[in-house]
Amino acid sequence: MSEREMATHLGCRPGTVKSLVHRGLEHLRKELTS
Repeated sequence: MSEREMATHLGCRPGTVKSLVHRGLEHLRKELTS
């Protein structure tokens, strides 16, 4: 699913989706390396 599609489903802008995905991946990386 593209960022644009996710934004449409979530009711936000694609930039917001990009930011949320980035933060989520950083959190996941941190958890996996702990």
